[in-house]
Amino acid sequence: MTNPIFNDPPVVKNIEADLPSRSDSQDQFTSKANRFFSSLPEWQQSLAGLAEWQKNCSDMTYHYMEDAEKAVTDAQHAVTDAQQEVSNAAQQVVLAAQQVTLAKEQTDRAENFTQQIEGVVNFQGGWSSATSASPSTVPVTYYHSNQFWSLLQDLPDVTSIEPGTDSNYWVSTGAIIQLDEFNVSGTWFKHPAARVVFVECWGGGGGGAAVASYSKMVATGGCGGQYISRLYLASELESARIIVGSGGLGRSCEFSSYLPGQSGGSSSFGQLTASGGRGGIATGLGSYLSFSDNYQYYHSVLPEFCPISTFDESGGGRSGIAIGVSNIAADANHSLAMIYKYANGQDSMRAGGGGGTAYMHSSGPIAGGYGRGYIAGDGGNAANDRAGNPMASPGKTPGGGGGGALGAVNHGNSASSGSGGDGLVRVWQW
Repeated sequence: MTNPIFNDPPVVKNIEADLPSRSDSQDQFTSKANRFFSSLPEWQQSLAGLAEWQKNCSDMTYHYMEDAEKAVTDAQHAVTDAQQEVSNAAQQVVLAAQQVTLAKEQTDRAENFTQQIEGVVNFQGGWSSATSASPSTVPVTYYHSNQFWSLLQDLPDVTSIEPGTDSNYWVSTGAIIQLDEFNVSGTWFKHPAARVVFVECWGGGGGGAAVASYSKMVATGGCGGQYISRLYLASELESARIIVGSGGLGRSCEFSSYLPGQSGGSSSFGQLTASGGRGGIATGLGSYLSFSDNYQYYHSVLPEFCPISTFDESGGGRSGIAIGVSNIAADANHSLAMIYKYANGQDSMRAGGGGGTAYMHSSGPIAGGYGRGYIAGDGGNAANDRAGNPMASPGKTPGGGGGGALGAVNHGNSASSGSGGDGLVRVWQW
């Protein structure tokens, strides 16, 4: 609000001071009276101007009083709002402090539970099934006598000291309350005594491609199903919908036809999802594949279908790859043994292994072997026969990719590829 500005009052004309008197002569009296009466209109006009000025000043004063009162009211409201905001902020500070305390408690609990089951991500199954070649370096966990045991120190041979017999090497991470394996879709329910839930999902493996045609000289195996896992506090869960993905179907085709493999289905625990492996593809760039053609195939076609490296922690193994050269003797970098090796399905540490690939090479038919799934299903072997009716192997459960099949030389040949292994959902409760 700006400061009020008042103009100076108008000047009031003085009234005639020489008034007529009874003692004046008639002429003097008349002269003075005339002058007096002639000054009255101007004096009256001056008085009217003064009255207008006073009215304007009064109106301005009133409006400024109203503005001042409104300013006071607004200031009081602002003070009240500020006090409310301060009160709200104080409540937020208290709430934030409570949340920090709760978060710390939950973090401490989570760390405690995580420490208790350290190595579960490297769970190797039953200790009684272990061999001298089984993993024996920290962190690693085995199941023995209805309990999980984590290794505290590296051992040259994990079978040399039985869990529970030497506390310097083994610590119990708690007895299992319940273990559920879902081979088909359903609903999981939490055990009332559970404190921790560990979930593993494998997607279904992809089926291999089948080729019985001169136009397509490569039948790749299916990719392995993906693996995914998660550790939950039991307080986060009550139940969960379980979806178990089926393995992709293998294909059978008669001469002069070819079919790609079917992709595997995804498996899930609630929102936690492991994708199925991609189905095998029927491809080829001529009667025999050149090295440059195969380089392009390996680096552009295959990654599109299964962009997972060998020994990937969670992705399924790729199918085998085709390496063809028009003159093996001229290519010192690719011996026949190397060519067979590349046709094998690729391994995966946790997910399903890839299916082997079958293709026609200048030296003859190539049929790759299976890729290994170290804690999941292996892939299937490929099949390739010049004269017979090749039948590839299916992938194993969970998540192994099916082998590809190629029978493309003699008329009347058929080819049958392998189906992918079904998925799996496994739920541990402590």
